[in-house]
Amino acid sequence: MNNKYMLLVLLYAICIFTTHGQSSTKNELWINASLTSELFSVSPTEIGSFKNRNRIGASLGIESRKKINDNFSLNYGIQVKSFRKSFILNPSEVFINEINLHIPILLNYNLKLAKKHFANFKMGINGVLQGNVDSHITSDKFDIRIIKNLGIFPNLKFGFGYKFSGKRSFEVNVLYNMGFFEQGTEIVQYLPSETYVETSINGSFVELEFQYKLK
Repeated sequence: MNNKYMLLVLLYAICIFTTHGQSSTKNELWINASLTSELFSVSPTEIGSFKNRNRIGASLGIESRKKINDNFSLNYGIQVKSFRKSFILNPSEVFINEINLHIPILLNYNLKLAKKHFANFKMGINGVLQGNVDSHITSDKFDIRIIKNLGIFPNLKFGFGYKFSGKRSFEVNVLYNMGFFEQGTEIVQYLPSETYVETSINGSFVELEFQYKLK
């Protein structure tokens, strides 16, 4: 990823902390971690012995929440997400790792269930910041080509969860990110038998998210 996008990310992170500091009575600062599973926009084309399976990825991030009223807040932040997947070529296996920056902006609705317990509903846009990549990984058996498009790709993000609000506020959410634009292609070729598998990825994924409110 080039310096222009690193600068954009740095400025965005500074804005989060600056906005939080200027109106700390209305803003909340949360940290989050999640388990993720990437989805494919097109099912893998399987030829020969190739089979593709997803592996669980992970992410870390920080979020600022602007309170609108007792029920609604505007949440925005930045996350670093890592995905790992494998191509099975009996009996061998090839792994591919991918890391992207995500910029979610969500409208959050809290439905009060008890004194300090809430149902949590979220919907908004998640921007995926991605650099331009066209790379090859070769060995005596495999030839892997990864093609990623340059840009910021918007995803529709929505989901629900549970919030406990007290001295140590925390949340657990299940979220779905629906991608609309193709972000990249992966081609894995098994050289001895000249078979291959190709996948197209639009950035769709599901995640189980854990959030903790900072004092």
